[in-house]
Amino acid sequence: MTNSQNPASARAAAEQILKAGGEVSSYTELMHHLEELRGAASAIEHGLRNAAWRGLLTPGAPLEERPAISEIDQKLERLVGTDDGRTPGELAFSKAVRNTITLAHALGGAATAAWTAGLAEETRVRVEEARARYDSDEAEIHKELMERITKVVREVVPADSLPEVAGALQEELKIISQRRRDAASKRLADVGLRDQG
Repeated sequence: MTNSQNPASARAAAEQILKAGGEVSSYTELMHHLEELRGAASAIEHGLRNAAWRGLLTPGAPLEERPAISEIDQKLERLVGTDDGRTPGELAFSKAVRNTITLAHALGGAATAAWTAGLAEETRVRVEEARARYDSDEAEIHKELMERITKVVREVVPADSLPEVAGALQEELKIISQRRRDAASKRLADVGLRDQG
Protein backbone atom coordinates (compact mmCIF):
# COMPACT_ATOMS: atom_id res chain seq x y z
CA MET A 1 0.00 0.00 0.00
CA THR A 2 1.49 3.35 -1.04
CA ASN A 3 1.40 6.47 1.09
CA SER A 4 -1.28 8.03 -1.15
CA GLN A 5 -3.47 4.95 -0.59
CA ASN A 6 -2.88 5.02 3.14
CA PRO A 7 -6.05 6.11 4.98
CA ALA A 8 -3.79 7.62 7.66
CA SER A 9 -2.60 10.25 5.14
CA ALA A 10 -6.21 11.35 4.53
CA ARG A 11 -6.78 11.40 8.29
CA ALA A 12 -3.66 13.55 8.76
CA ALA A 13 -4.92 15.99 6.10
CA ALA A 14 -8.30 16.18 7.85
CA GLU A 15 -6.57 16.87 11.16
CA GLN A 16 -4.51 19.62 9.53
CA ILE A 17 -7.67 21.27 8.16
CA LEU A 18 -9.30 21.06 11.59
CA LYS A 19 -6.21 22.48 13.29
CA ALA A 20 -5.87 25.29 10.72
CA GLY A 21 -9.52 26.25 11.26
CA GLY A 22 -8.94 26.43 15.00
CA GLU A 23 -6.01 28.80 14.52
CA VAL A 24 -8.04 31.36 12.55
CA SER A 25 -8.40 34.53 14.61
CA SER A 26 -9.05 37.33 12.11
CA TYR A 27 -11.02 38.18 8.99
CA THR A 28 -7.86 38.01 6.88
CA GLU A 29 -6.95 34.60 8.28
CA LEU A 30 -10.50 33.37 7.60
CA MET A 31 -10.17 34.52 3.99
CA HIS A 32 -6.88 32.63 3.72
CA HIS A 33 -8.47 29.54 5.30
CA LEU A 34 -11.37 29.65 2.81
CA GLU A 35 -8.88 29.88 -0.03
CA GLU A 36 -7.08 26.80 1.28
CA LEU A 37 -10.41 25.03 1.81
CA ARG A 38 -11.24 25.53 -1.87
CA GLY A 39 -8.05 23.67 -2.75
CA ALA A 40 -8.74 20.96 -0.18
CA ALA A 41 -12.28 20.44 -1.52
CA SER A 42 -10.89 20.12 -5.04
CA ALA A 43 -8.31 17.60 -3.82
CA ILE A 44 -11.04 15.60 -2.05
CA GLU A 45 -13.25 15.65 -5.15
CA HIS A 46 -10.53 14.58 -7.57
CA GLY A 47 -8.91 12.16 -5.12
CA LEU A 48 -12.25 10.46 -4.53
CA ARG A 49 -12.93 10.36 -8.25
CA ASN A 50 -9.57 8.64 -8.78
CA ALA A 51 -10.34 6.23 -5.95
CA ALA A 52 -13.81 5.50 -7.38
CA TRP A 53 -12.37 4.80 -10.80
CA ARG A 54 -9.66 2.46 -9.49
CA GLY A 55 -11.68 0.89 -6.67
CA LEU A 56 -15.19 0.75 -8.10
CA LEU A 57 -15.22 1.18 -11.88
CA THR A 58 -11.93 -0.47 -12.95
CA PRO A 59 -10.41 -2.17 -9.91
CA GLY A 60 -6.62 -2.16 -9.85
CA ALA A 61 -6.17 -0.16 -13.08
CA PRO A 62 -3.01 2.00 -13.22
CA LEU A 63 -3.66 5.64 -12.38
CA GLU A 64 -1.84 6.68 -15.56
CA GLU A 65 -4.66 5.06 -17.59
CA ARG A 66 -7.37 7.04 -15.88
CA PRO A 67 -9.80 8.53 -18.42
CA ALA A 68 -11.05 12.13 -18.47
CA ILE A 69 -13.11 13.39 -15.54
CA SER A 70 -16.27 13.57 -17.65
CA GLU A 71 -15.86 9.93 -18.68
CA ILE A 72 -15.47 8.80 -15.06
CA ASP A 73 -18.53 10.82 -14.06
CA GLN A 74 -20.56 9.28 -16.92
CA LYS A 75 -19.48 5.77 -15.88
CA LEU A 76 -20.46 6.50 -12.28
CA GLU A 77 -23.87 7.77 -13.40
CA ARG A 78 -24.42 4.61 -15.48
CA LEU A 79 -23.27 2.47 -12.55
CA VAL A 80 -25.74 4.01 -10.11
CA GLY A 81 -28.51 4.05 -12.73
CA THR A 82 -28.65 0.28 -13.24
CA ASP A 83 -28.49 -2.60 -10.80
CA ASP A 84 -26.89 -5.20 -13.16
CA GLY A 85 -27.38 -7.92 -10.59
CA ARG A 86 -25.68 -5.95 -7.82
CA THR A 87 -26.96 -6.16 -4.28
CA PRO A 88 -28.87 -3.25 -2.77
CA GLY A 89 -25.83 -2.60 -0.58
CA GLU A 90 -23.49 -2.37 -3.58
CA LEU A 91 -25.90 -0.05 -5.37
CA ALA A 92 -26.28 2.14 -2.26
CA PHE A 93 -22.49 2.25 -1.86
CA SER A 94 -22.01 3.32 -5.50
CA LYS A 95 -24.61 6.08 -5.11
CA ALA A 96 -23.02 7.26 -1.86
CA VAL A 97 -19.59 7.49 -3.53
CA ARG A 98 -21.07 9.44 -6.44
CA ASN A 99 -22.91 11.75 -4.01
CA THR A 100 -19.74 12.32 -1.96
CA ILE A 101 -17.91 13.44 -5.11
CA THR A 102 -20.81 15.79 -5.86
CA LEU A 103 -20.74 17.14 -2.29
CA ALA A 104 -16.98 17.72 -2.42
CA HIS A 105 -17.52 19.71 -5.61
CA ALA A 106 -20.32 21.66 -3.89
CA LEU A 107 -18.04 22.32 -0.89
CA GLY A 108 -15.46 23.84 -3.23
CA GLY A 109 -18.17 26.00 -4.82
CA ALA A 110 -19.48 27.09 -1.42
CA ALA A 111 -15.96 27.94 -0.22
CA THR A 112 -15.40 29.93 -3.41
CA ALA A 113 -18.69 31.80 -2.92
CA ALA A 114 -17.81 32.58 0.71
CA TRP A 115 -14.32 33.73 -0.28
CA THR A 116 -15.74 35.93 -3.06
CA ALA A 117 -18.32 37.47 -0.73
CA GLY A 118 -15.60 38.08 1.86
CA LEU A 119 -13.37 39.67 -0.75
CA ALA A 120 -16.21 41.95 -1.86
CA GLU A 121 -16.82 43.02 1.76
CA GLU A 122 -13.12 43.53 2.40
CA THR A 123 -12.93 45.68 -0.74
CA ARG A 124 -15.95 47.73 0.37
CA VAL A 125 -14.40 48.32 3.80
CA ARG A 126 -11.10 49.40 2.26
CA VAL A 127 -12.88 51.78 -0.12
CA GLU A 128 -14.78 53.31 2.80
CA GLU A 129 -11.53 53.66 4.77
CA ALA A 130 -9.88 55.35 1.79
CA ARG A 131 -12.86 57.69 1.44
CA ALA A 132 -12.68 58.53 5.15
CA ARG A 133 -8.95 59.29 4.84
CA TYR A 134 -9.67 61.44 1.79
CA ASP A 135 -12.44 63.31 3.60
CA SER A 136 -10.15 63.80 6.62
CA ASP A 137 -7.32 65.10 4.42
CA GLU A 138 -9.74 67.34 2.57
CA ALA A 139 -11.07 68.73 5.88
CA GLU A 140 -7.52 69.47 7.05
CA ILE A 141 -6.72 71.25 3.78
CA HIS A 142 -10.00 73.17 4.06
CA LYS A 143 -9.18 74.25 7.62
CA GLU A 144 -5.68 75.42 6.64
CA LEU A 145 -7.07 77.27 3.62
CA MET A 146 -9.66 79.03 5.77
CA GLU A 147 -7.03 80.10 8.29
CA ARG A 148 -4.99 81.65 5.48
CA ILE A 149 -8.04 83.35 3.95
CA THR A 150 -8.97 84.75 7.37
CA LYS A 151 -5.44 86.08 7.84
CA VAL A 152 -5.45 87.73 4.39
CA VAL A 153 -8.93 89.20 4.92
CA ARG A 154 -7.88 90.72 8.26
CA GLU A 155 -4.80 92.25 6.64
CA VAL A 156 -6.61 93.61 3.59
CA VAL A 157 -10.17 94.50 4.65
CA PRO A 158 -10.72 97.63 6.74
CA ALA A 159 -11.76 96.92 10.31
CA ASP A 160 -15.22 98.53 9.91
CA SER A 161 -16.04 96.24 6.92
CA LEU A 162 -14.65 93.09 8.52
CA PRO A 163 -17.95 91.84 10.09
CA GLU A 164 -19.78 92.17 6.74
CA VAL A 165 -17.00 90.36 4.81
CA ALA A 166 -16.74 87.68 7.51
CA GLY A 167 -20.51 87.10 7.32
CA ALA A 168 -20.39 86.80 3.52
CA LEU A 169 -17.48 84.33 3.77
CA GLN A 170 -19.36 82.28 6.36
CA GLU A 171 -22.40 82.04 4.06
CA GLU A 172 -20.21 80.90 1.15
CA LEU A 173 -18.52 78.35 3.40
CA LYS A 174 -21.90 76.98 4.48
CA ILE A 175 -22.86 76.50 0.82
CA ILE A 176 -19.54 74.75 0.05
CA SER A 177 -19.85 72.51 3.12
CA GLN A 178 -23.43 71.59 2.19
CA ARG A 179 -22.32 70.69 -1.35
CA ARG A 180 -19.58 68.44 0.09
CA ARG A 181 -22.06 66.70 2.41
CA ASP A 182 -24.54 66.25 -0.44
CA ALA A 183 -21.83 64.78 -2.69
CA ALA A 184 -20.73 62.37 0.08
CA SER A 185 -24.35 61.32 0.70
CA LYS A 186 -24.86 60.75 -3.02
CA ARG A 187 -21.69 58.61 -3.17
CA LEU A 188 -22.92 56.47 -0.28
CA ALA A 189 -26.40 56.17 -1.82
CA ASP A 190 -24.87 55.14 -5.16
CA VAL A 191 -22.79 52.47 -3.43
CA GLY A 192 -25.90 51.24 -1.60
CA LEU A 193 -27.86 50.98 -4.86
CA ARG A 194 -25.02 49.05 -6.51
CA ASP A 195 -24.88 46.67 -3.52
CA GLN A 196 -28.61 45.97 -3.86
CA GLY A 197 -28.52 45.63 -7.65
